Amino acid sequence: MENSDQDKTIAWGSWKNELIVSVYSGSRIVAIGPRDSKAVHRRLRLVEDLVVDELGSYRGYSDRRWAYLYIKNKSVTGCLFAERLAKAYAAADEENLDENRVQRALLGVQMIWVRKAFRRDHIATKLIDAARGHLIYGAVIPKSMVAFTPLTSSGAAFARKYVRESGNLLLYRPYSAAPTRAAARKQ
Repeated sequence: MENSDQDKTIAWGSWKNELIVSVYSGSRIVAIGPRDSKAVHRRLRLVEDLVVDELGSYRGYSDRRWAYLYIKNKSVTGCLFAERLAKAYAAADEENLDENRVQRALLGVQMIWVRKAFRRDHIATKLIDAARGHLIYGAVIPKSMVAFTPLTSSGAAFARKYVRESGNLLLYRPYSAAPTRAAARKQ
């Protein structure tokens, strides 16, 4: 990993069983699922460390979670952590969900990050579109069924623009942040 005052990069080549879900000129989006190798997940944790440091997001591991990496010139330019959902809640505002307004959702965007130098290149949109087309085999998840974890101000602006057609911003709590049944019984 290189550090500079303006941007951080993580080198990322390719691997034997890489799952490429989208290809663009000189770039690709790869999906990393729960069943990928431990070596790939160790490398993915470097990316997650960078994302968590920059966004201040919750770190959580889940057997339901997928990562989508936007690779350009053999380095990670963007990253999306996503999971399958059954429900989400209408957003009261960027950080609070309205638990009285439950709605069906299929895709949860846990974290999304793009390197500063590439932030107006539609990479975040491409990452979510790739997840929408990949997460459920043979289907494309409608934008109206995409939910986000509580958002930063810039994340909220992006999310509202992304779901503008449906007019419906949904929020959810990540499965990896939810207490297990055993933990809930102890409380």
